[in-house]
Formats: sequence, structure tokens, C-alpha cells
Amino acid sequence: MDKLDTYLNSINALVNKFVREIDEDYSAQLGTDFQALYDDDCITWTAIYSERGGEAFRNDFVKRFPIACDFDTFTLSILHEIGHLETEDEMVDDTSKRNRPMTNEQYFRLHNEYIATEWAGYWLEDNLATARKWNTAFLKAFRNLGTLITE
Repeated sequence: MDKLDTYLNSINALVNKFVREIDEDYSAQLGTDFQALYDDDCITWTAIYSERGGEAFRNDFVKRFPIACDFDTFTLSILHEIGHLETEDEMVDDTSKRNRPMTNEQYFRLHNEYIATEWAGYWLEDNLATARKWNTAFLKAFRNLGTLITE
């Protein structure tokens, strides 16, 4: 295993500790995108953001929950995916809408996306100290990863 794999595995272990603090049945794994795997009670994460998943997502989250401006996009994304798991019983089949072209704003207003962010925002407001602790840990882990990549 090379250094990059070691760092990514350590970040994954950190993400798993965080999600299990919210629900001990949840897990996380490195993937190609942020998403919730409902059948496995698992979320996937990535260090690379799509246009919809990066700045646009963060801006929408902060618009709805101003306290989120103090948090990194990675932390907000993890919380959003946990929000999907937490609100699974409220989800609707919006496949036909998702398959149509839409703006970021329209995407973020899809029922399932909206309630996942809503859950995440309320969790953030109710658990600020815990959220700040994990945000700091994630930022430190990615700084270390960035140092490795630039070596």
C-alpha cells in the first residue's frame, strides 16, 4: 500500500467514526461521488467535487442555514448524505425529474435533496460543538493529504 492509499484509508476511518457517532449502524466508504447507499446504510465520499456537489451545493446550504458558512464543503456533504439515510422514509421517487436537464437550483429543490439538506442543517445547528470538532479533523486530514500530493 502506498502513502496515498494510507492517507485515504485514514480519512475513511475518520469519516466512519463521524457517521457512527450519528448512528452506529451507518458506515462510509471512499467512492467516486457523494451518495447514500440506502440498502447498506452507507454513504460514499470523494475528495473531488462535481460542479453541482461543490461550490453550488455549499452556497445553497449556506443560504438555507447561515451557520454552515463556518464549515467546509466536505463536512456539509457528509452531513447531507447522512441526511438522505435519516430521511429515507420520507423520500419520493423523483427519477423522472432527475433525468431531465435542470439548474443547480432546481436540483437542490428536488424533494429528496431538499429534505436531506434540511436534516443536515438542523443537525448542524443542534450539534455545533460536535460539528466543529469533526470539521477541524477533516480539514487537518485533507491538509495532510494535500501535503502528500504536492511532495
